[in-house]
Amino acid sequence: MAKLPVGNMVAFVVLAGIVILTGAALFSAPKGVSNDVNGIQCQSMEGAVMHIHAHLDIFVNNERVDVPVNTGILQSCLYWLHTHDSTGIMHIEAPVARTFTLGDFFAIWGRTWGTNPLAGQTATAYVNGQIFEGDYRTIVLAAHQSITLEVNSNKTPELYAFPPGL
Repeated sequence: MAKLPVGNMVAFVVLAGIVILTGAALFSAPKGVSNDVNGIQCQSMEGAVMHIHAHLDIFVNNERVDVPVNTGILQSCLYWLHTHDSTGIMHIEAPVARTFTLGDFFAIWGRTWGTNPLAGQTATAYVNGQIFEGDYRTIVLAAHQSITLEVNSNKTPELYAFPPGL
């Protein structure tokens, strides 16, 4: 077995250290940003262990409230629970299998946008067209689930038609 020259071994160890440190940096929050909202981390990539989508409609005084574009997406990281547009589709893309709730989503919304349109308000909640009894924040997010929240509204909840492949 041939021996590596000392210079090559040192270079290898340095390179391995750089790869390890770079990997750790890629999967951590940017400096000054908390890496945790209800146990949901902000990382540089989406996870692949759990990958589902749910939909949220919000009506206040019979007017639709848009879910902000890029809720849960910061300049250098994204939370496992986030949006990409204002359609109301919530992306749950985590490196671990766990329960995510609508309350988790609103906590991230408040963290990334600083406002919550339902803060302090009582909402009537519907899940897949059926009234939900209890605190809407406890609704567990599931694949292709349609959630409607209403405050002073009388909209008939509609099931969201998810785009093919989502």
